Amino acid sequence: VRSMNAMKKEHLQSTNLIHLTALVERLLSSENPTEVLKQFKLLNSRLAIDIVCNGGATWIKVIARNARALTLISLGNGEYGQKSILDQAEQHLECSKLHPYYYKSPKVVFHFAYGIETVLASKLEELGVFVEGERIQSGEEVCSNTS
Repeated sequence: VRSMNAMKKEHLQSTNLIHLTALVERLLSSENPTEVLKQFKLLNSRLAIDIVCNGGATWIKVIARNARALTLISLGNGEYGQKSILDQAEQHLECSKLHPYYYKSPKVVFHFAYGIETVLASKLEELGVFVEGERIQSGEEVCSNTS
């Protein structure tokens, strides 16, 4: 990018700057943030929590993706091996149970910087995730991958 002396919109969109901008914006409105991009052990892997608040009582994941794309991926229309937002929710909830704060699982919040379709927001709330962001109407039914 530097050698071309020209910055294109595509260069910025292909980086994580959009996600980091959304993360900083949510961080600035967070109540008592204590950690950013905190790693937690999850069985045989690690999970990065974008923002930890209230000493560990609240975990916030920031999602800066197109609402329609999130729904389509949850319907199984993503790339092979790509985790849907529902898969990520289950992973966050499982991890929160392994790392209690004062004997309670942390509250898991998903913040959608560019909105979320209503049907997908409802599925997340059924799982136990608190959803933030503009609710967008859609006509599609989202299937859950839960067993």
